[in-house]
Amino acid sequence: MDDSDALEFGKELKGLRERTGLSRDELARELEVEASVIASWEAGELRPRLYLLSRLIEVMLSKGAFTAGQERAEAERLWKLGAEFDATWFAGLLERPKASPVKIFCSYIHTDARFLDLLQQYLAPLERQGIIALWHDRDIAPGSSWITEINAQIESADLFLLLVSPAFLASDFIANRELPDIMRRHEAGQARVLPILLRPVDWQNTPLAKLQPLPTNQKPVTLWQNEDEAFLQIAGEIRQICEEIRANRARG
Repeated sequence: MDDSDALEFGKELKGLRERTGLSRDELARELEVEASVIASWEAGELRPRLYLLSRLIEVMLSKGAFTAGQERAEAERLWKLGAEFDATWFAGLLERPKASPVKIFCSYIHTDARFLDLLQQYLAPLERQGIIALWHDRDIAPGSSWITEINAQIESADLFLLLVSPAFLASDFIANRELPDIMRRHEAGQARVLPILLRPVDWQNTPLAKLQPLPTNQKPVTLWQNEDEAFLQIAGEIRQICEEIRANRARG
């Protein structure tokens, strides 16, 4: 692999990483290396060892970096360290069952719908990569029994996102119908619950007090100078939690 190949490898790697939405730090955690190593690869300054290269391709495949139907061709382009491409090994990767997405139930009050829309925009890359499957009551088909559908989604969710505001805490339906079942599944270790603080509210004197909310500084979204920055942080934390859930599943 000469210098021009190393530069081409770095360019290809950067493009694939950006396609997944992973930062250098996040990819480094996946490979258990320093972020500076990823930067050196992308700059064409270092070459990954073979075991890291194979792991890198596994990660890119699992994150949906390769174009559908072109996985092998694009993986071969990435394999530029002078070793013969192991077609048998890669065929085995393609045959592995893909990890199922983390099922997310989003509980919110309709007056806060604009925040749900913003959250969905920031979580769209996770849905596109097959990491999450987000559900909320606007997904209920016309003519369906909405209570039955909500109950079914609560019982099957892996992660609950609660969009917390004064209106949310004032809702009798949420307090009496949704939250008891959500907290029951959380306390049984069957699902995780993430309150997302939208507006200033006395959430500490509610059943949510035992939970760690987002944003991580516990500053409600509406108090941020830039709401996009708040949702960027929130989406990053949700990605990390979903990756933990999927990793725990893989370990059985």
